[in-house]
Amino acid sequence: MISVVVPLYNEGGRARRLLSHLRALRGLAEAVVVDASDAAGSWAVVAELAAGLEMESGENHGMPIRFLRLDTPGRAAQMNAGAAVCGGAVLLFLHCDTRLPGAAAERIRDAVNRGHAWGWFDLRLDARGPAYRILERMICLRARASGIATGDMALFVTRRAFLAAGGFAEIPLMEDVELSRRLKRLSRPAVINDPALTSARRWQQNGLARTVFLMWKLRFLHWRGRDPARLAAVYDNVRDEN
Repeated sequence: MISVVVPLYNEGGRARRLLSHLRALRGLAEAVVVDASDAAGSWAVVAELAAGLEMESGENHGMPIRFLRLDTPGRAAQMNAGAAVCGGAVLLFLHCDTRLPGAAAERIRDAVNRGHAWGWFDLRLDARGPAYRILERMICLRARASGIATGDMALFVTRRAFLAAGGFAEIPLMEDVELSRRLKRLSRPAVINDPALTSARRWQQNGLARTVFLMWKLRFLHWRGRDPARLAAVYDNVRDEN
């Protein structure tokens, strides 16, 4: 059984598109969407979707989907909370703006059956142009070379390995990097070349070169031991300018 965990924070109408995507997936056991929105508009959308799911309970709409509410935002804490209430032997952590390929469940099961305790999907950006093709290729090559996945690559892990690694470190940034580092000690990762499609909005809003430089800078500073809270403040300041 594969359980999907999605952290949600002030995504507004994107939560509706997420729900449509989850309903279209096949071969997965369940999905838990963990919402920590504090913007009234986003919270209203999530509340409406959750109420709709309750009304549809028992009807055939694909895999079971439920919403879990946390009062304090923090992606790592949200994903840990979602994992704690899932029943699957494999956990798949999905960002709100990432879309899985149709055969995702089959590819994950194949990887686990080959002895991999964890892994991720190659990434494709939902933007046109050669610059984005080069960027996504660089991201995939970096992940393969380092054995470190980012959250928008749909990281999956067996529950046993997730617990052995201690789950996500509840830090404000780089929780995916930290988990990857610990999982590398347990098992060689599987990389699925059927890519997950993820939003390019971060690069489009802030500029390709600027965003690439920022991401490399943050990873370098994290490697040097800089406080994750300070890194998160830099990341949020850039994001809030738009």
